[in-house]
Amino acid sequence: EPTNHLDIPSSERLEDALALPDEDGDGFDGTLLIISHDRALIDATCDHLLILDGHGNAEIFVGGYTDWHEKDVARKRAARDTAAAEQARRDDAEKRRRQAAEDKARAAAKKAPSNPSNNALARLKTEQLEQRIEKLETRIRQIDKDLSNPDVWRNAAKSATLGEERAKAAAELEPLEFEWARRAEETG
Repeated sequence: EPTNHLDIPSSERLEDALALPDEDGDGFDGTLLIISHDRALIDATCDHLLILDGHGNAEIFVGGYTDWHEKDVARKRAARDTAAAEQARRDDAEKRRRQAAEDKARAAAKKAPSNPSNNALARLKTEQLEQRIEKLETRIRQIDKDLSNPDVWRNAAKSATLGEERAKAAAELEPLEFEWARRAEETG
């Protein structure tokens, strides 16, 4: 951190002394290794950067700090946009799945015998039914979130267990949604 102890005029003088050579050949013509958070110093003296991200990763960049920063901002924006698009896709898929389940439940309710007392789910109160549905949907969302983590997929046993748990929860959720849709249709 060569400028930590310097005042502004001293920092500017150091920048001038170590600046990259210009068209006239003025500037420092040599190799420097500078470790700094001083963006102005980096821009004035460096044409290659080694960026350490604090997580054990390093990036070599040809150019100054301002160039790297602009590319980094664009890269983060693109990653954010990609994540938002992926979340929208998952939300749409979940919405379609719910609609299909409701449609299937309505169709099954029409075909079901008129004596609901034989069905264990029919004996549940609507509030209990909704609580079970919410609990299973919450668990499925959590599993989906866990499965979106690349670290989970590095552990085959964990990813298989989560996949099985998700399938079981989805299978358990389907008849509950059918019963809920049957009741909704009766009251609606």
